[in-house]
Amino acid sequence: MDHVQDVDARHHVVGPHRFPGLPGRIIAVEAEVSGVEAPPTPEVQPLDEETQFEFLSKLGYDIAHAAWSYLPSSGGFGTFGSSAAGMESEQMIGDIWRARNLEEESRKDYVDATLAGKAEVEVEVYFRTMTIGNLVRWFASPTGNVFYDIALEIEPEDLQVGKYEDQYFINLDLSGTVKDEEDNVIDAFSYGLEDIYLDETKFEQIRYRPMMLMFRRALIPGNFHLDLVLRNNVSKEIATTSAELVIPALPAEVPFMGNLYLVRKITRISEGDKSSQRIKAFQFEDLAISPSVDNIFPREEGMIAFYQIFFSEEITPQQASNYLLSYEISQRGKVVSRVEESLAELVSSNALVITLYQRLNLEKLRAGKASLDIFLKNMTTGEGVVEAYARADFELVSQPEPECWSYNQAIIPYDNPQYDYFRAKLYMNTGDYAYAERGLKAVLSKNPDHLPANLDYCRLLFLAKRYDELIERASPLLVSSPRHPALLELIGQAYLYKNDYQEARRYYERLRLERPKYPPVLNILSYIYYNLKQTEKAIQLLEESLRLDPAQEEIQERLKKIKSESQ
Repeated sequence: MDHVQDVDARHHVVGPHRFPGLPGRIIAVEAEVSGVEAPPTPEVQPLDEETQFEFLSKLGYDIAHAAWSYLPSSGGFGTFGSSAAGMESEQMIGDIWRARNLEEESRKDYVDATLAGKAEVEVEVYFRTMTIGNLVRWFASPTGNVFYDIALEIEPEDLQVGKYEDQYFINLDLSGTVKDEEDNVIDAFSYGLEDIYLDETKFEQIRYRPMMLMFRRALIPGNFHLDLVLRNNVSKEIATTSAELVIPALPAEVPFMGNLYLVRKITRISEGDKSSQRIKAFQFEDLAISPSVDNIFPREEGMIAFYQIFFSEEITPQQASNYLLSYEISQRGKVVSRVEESLAELVSSNALVITLYQRLNLEKLRAGKASLDIFLKNMTTGEGVVEAYARADFELVSQPEPECWSYNQAIIPYDNPQYDYFRAKLYMNTGDYAYAERGLKAVLSKNPDHLPANLDYCRLLFLAKRYDELIERASPLLVSSPRHPALLELIGQAYLYKNDYQEARRYYERLRLERPKYPPVLNILSYIYYNLKQTEKAIQLLEESLRLDPAQEEIQERLKKIKSESQ
């Protein structure tokens, strides 16, 4: 049996960890490629489609209709030739935002002017799909928070690029949703990868190399399904892919191994390259790893196993001496190589989580399919007991593949308090209100004036039917935000569910001043006046609501019922 030797630095220990931490949002973009400049970091992330839809529907149907402008595309230039022209749709969010508070006549003028100036073109629309590979892995950060990494690989023949004057450019969008076991969307995101511009020399450098997109995002323990859509804005092509994320509760009840990354290269980040403001995807403290999406490795380059071991309580260096790590590579059902080492050599301080990597030599193996098994054995008795285990399949090839060039999106530091709020929101979306409340209290203990956290705490109190607590918490917030629609609506709803229609009317009338042409507000006000025995006022409000949106069948029936009762 061949013995695979460890060829360089083998491990990286992170600890101790604390659980649970509370994670947040991605804010910075960075591109990595030899000879290619990074694009500027966008000041604002684009609104995702669901947010756009909700925003437009609240503005009114006329504004929504006027908001879409269809323009012919300039087509694209593929890495292996030109591509067909398509059609793109650009939403004039800036104009809509400026129009949101205009009076009715001004709104009408705006809509008429927009529609009159809309280009009318006849184009043939092409909908084609790209083929992409994906790798999705989760891990625990040094603060104990859960994150996951995404790597998407696009082959050069599938990447269409645009050309403007003497420069080539790449423009991609990535959107995704995370759903729980009940198919509820707990997180949705959308990133616009701003144009990457390449001159002729730089374009030739990457023309025949795959492109890898890398992202890192926060999550919480649970069983989730991730759906991703990648859109090429040059060629109008799309690609879809998905992955399962099964994240156990932390800390662990028994030792276990987290996701296993099979890695082609690990680079240690020098002090001069470190940034306190950015943490890249697939970066672990001062180590940046180059993942393999398809788990294909050239024999002569070797392979690195990168993973975490989770313990139920902090393990000391002395306790670690009882454990043995065994790396076994199998081909055709037989173990063909094995590396073993004591965990004591890798643990220098107490830790709940140990982050490790092991370089494995593959030169003596045959080309073809193979498997890697990693065992954590407790050697206190006999031959030892396997307490944790991880496995990954891979393929060996004789010829090296072209190295990917990458676009890497960075996140804010792990200890940023925005993560507290983001995790609390995720717990709210999964229906775990106890964890959500704990997280929101943590946010507000550090920043009592954090309005989004206060609003979500009020929403949580509403869902828990704790109406008096909601009113007590939300009322002082109106001192600094007296016209805030969400606050007015939450307090009004609390009084409504307490059957205090007089107080509910006060807040919904104030809300009506902020959203005078919003049918849902008019409908609830009508319900309130109906219960206050002011039938004529209730009828007037329903009639106004139906003038704005005649398609409300339920409201039509309610109006008929109230009118028949009043006769």
